[in-house]
Amino acid sequence: MEETAAREGYGLYCADMDARNPELTYHTLKAAIANAHMPTAHHSIRVRICASLLGQACSLDGRRMTTLAIAAEIHDIGKLYISPGLLDKRDMLSQEDWAILRKHPMLGAKIAAAAFPLMPDVAECVLCHHERVDGSGYPQALKSDQFSLEAKIIAVADVFVALLEERPYRRAYSPDQALSILIKDDGIKYDNIVVSAAQSLRGSLTDFGA
Repeated sequence: MEETAAREGYGLYCADMDARNPELTYHTLKAAIANAHMPTAHHSIRVRICASLLGQACSLDGRRMTTLAIAAEIHDIGKLYISPGLLDKRDMLSQEDWAILRKHPMLGAKIAAAAFPLMPDVAECVLCHHERVDGSGYPQALKSDQFSLEAKIIAVADVFVALLEERPYRRAYSPDQALSILIKDDGIKYDNIVVSAAQSLRGSLTDFGA
């Protein structure tokens, strides 16, 4: 029943999307996330802020910064297809649960491609935000040269913000602890350019976690 409700919600906001007006579509998708699952909406806002700081530190131009900001805030849009019961589950997730959750980048990329047909990089970022530079990520096990810098930035921002958030199975990390985890996997899971940018922003990221 919850999955059906999620799909019905997806249909409702799709009716409001206008591919000719990216700004309106962006706000429509933001509203859809908030209506479906507020914790995901809060997480997405923080990922956008963090990704924007990293994008500036990586010297992205205005066009790429716009792509980055949009993609960062809707990176989890595919979770509209996943029941809130699973998203909020406090018990240890089963293999079946993980299999369902791991579908959200591909589902989200389909939404982003339909919503922003003139901005294909948005869909690429949504699809690749769980990829890792060593090929250990998902859904396609891509390696460093197979996905964009923007997607790599969102991947780092997503992990950093997630570590700052308390979860049923662990307490929240401090910003310094979260940054140390990123540094440990610098060049392994996370792109060296992006991790270096995060290190250069240590003060700002510490404030971000306050």
